[in-house]
Amino acid sequence: MPLIGSISSHSMYLPLLIGLITFKSHQNTHRLLFILISIGCTLEFFDSLFWNHNLWIYNYYDIIEFTILLLLFRKLTNLQRFSSYFIPLIIMNIIVRGFLLLFDVESINSFYSYASSFNIFIIIFFSMYSVFRMNFETNKLLYQQSIFWLLVGVLIYFSAVIFINIISFVVSPEAMYEIYKIQAVANILTNILFAFCFYLEYKTSKQNPSS
Repeated sequence: MPLIGSISSHSMYLPLLIGLITFKSHQNTHRLLFILISIGCTLEFFDSLFWNHNLWIYNYYDIIEFTILLLLFRKLTNLQRFSSYFIPLIIMNIIVRGFLLLFDVESINSFYSYASSFNIFIIIFFSMYSVFRMNFETNKLLYQQSIFWLLVGVLIYFSAVIFINIISFVVSPEAMYEIYKIQAVANILTNILFAFCFYLEYKTSKQNPSS
């Protein structure tokens, strides 16, 4: 999987570049996404340069990713009814995942775990619920809203991750090598959608400068 893996790893620089160019038009949600992408790109750069793909880096990044995504969800108006749950979930995740990784209860060199699966289900739930509510709370078509593409990207990526997470317990390592291509493709699609999200927000802000 060298080619598809390489494309997948480097695809995150696309939304980073577009996000940097359009940064002045970012809303709070887009800025949080840009911060998350920036952290991911930085870790990917140093990992490929010095650390040779150490999985412990991505386990700790998983905590950061969950935290930023929940902060992002907290900014969405159609998730305000859940706002009181986000901070406790973030704190619980930091404590539980930090404890599991610090004391190696879950192997720090294994990316997939029950704890990360729980996080992913939470992210998928809030993403799906937000998309569902967008149908009723705005007059604009879904595809005209940058947040919609952000959420679709999140859903594509984490759906692929949870699928691989589950199937990794029942298939051989040799088979997993081929299945990982699914996550690589999902990662590429997600980064394209994130880049489009930044572009669409920039385009909308230019058409409606007062908004």
